Amino acid sequence: MKKNNNKKDDDREIIKRLISLASLIKKHNILYHQKDSPEISDGEFDKLIKENNELEKKYPHLILKNSPNKFVGSAPLKSFEKLEHKLPMYSLANCFGREDLEDFIERIKKFLILDKNKELHYLCEPKIDGISINLNYENGFLKTAS
Repeated sequence: MKKNNNKKDDDREIIKRLISLASLIKKHNILYHQKDSPEISDGEFDKLIKENNELEKKYPHLILKNSPNKFVGSAPLKSFEKLEHKLPMYSLANCFGREDLEDFIERIKKFLILDKNKELHYLCEPKIDGISINLNYENGFLKTAS
């Protein structure tokens, strides 16, 4: 019986942390995306996201209805016109080391249905956090940029 109480206590602590993380992530998304006034570095924000992801993976039965993983960023500024993407945009997500990069390469090969030993070549550039761009050209002329 005591074991069950410890599990309930552990679950309560995990839920408290998930609630705290959801609140912090939402706050920092608003500061970054809507107010253009970040209070923490991109690295610190990524650590909050990573901790939340690890807890949700380890305790899937405790995932909150307002989990940060159910939302992307924050509402855009009202000055932006809304465009619908014709195709989804994919991303490496967060990469903190060689293992993360190797996992990404493995996912690419599975997605493209390539042999796992197939050598791929990449062009890599430093990422500017918060910036993704989708350019659409028609007849060699830029039609939309979003």
